[in-house]
Amino acid sequence: MLTNLLNVYFLRIVGLISTNGNNRSKIFSKNVGDANANLGLIFRKQMNMVLYIINTPVLTEYGLWEFSGPLTINDARSILETGFVSAIGHAASANVLSQILNVPIPANRIHIKMQPGDQALILRLPQRLPEGKVLDETELKTLNFELGLLKRLK
Repeated sequence: MLTNLLNVYFLRIVGLISTNGNNRSKIFSKNVGDANANLGLIFRKQMNMVLYIINTPVLTEYGLWEFSGPLTINDARSILETGFVSAIGHAASANVLSQILNVPIPANRIHIKMQPGDQALILRLPQRLPEGKVLDETELKTLNFELGLLKRLK
């Protein structure tokens, strides 16, 4: 809710609201979307919260966790609107998620330690892969997958 209030405040300051359907509106929409993501990320950082995207549900520290899902694609898109940090270590997974969610998600093989308040959008494969198997994009697209949300509560 605070992020939405910040967005309205930002729009009033900029004073560029345009609904005439021309190219300026499209540019404005993109800029507002970028501003929304940036404000959301700034808000999360100020509150010491981070939203990650990861390709497996993993508990990165001891604590109390909540794992919910499966999420719809629209729910996942909405969660990502406020900005995120990709921790997707495999390029094929990042590419498939980018296509599914229509959001650019870079491959970024980093080690994360979620803190209380942090969340992670999860790409979950409900079946276990054979040992050592690395999937390419074509194989990933043929598998059933789920999207979930992991929250570190404390």
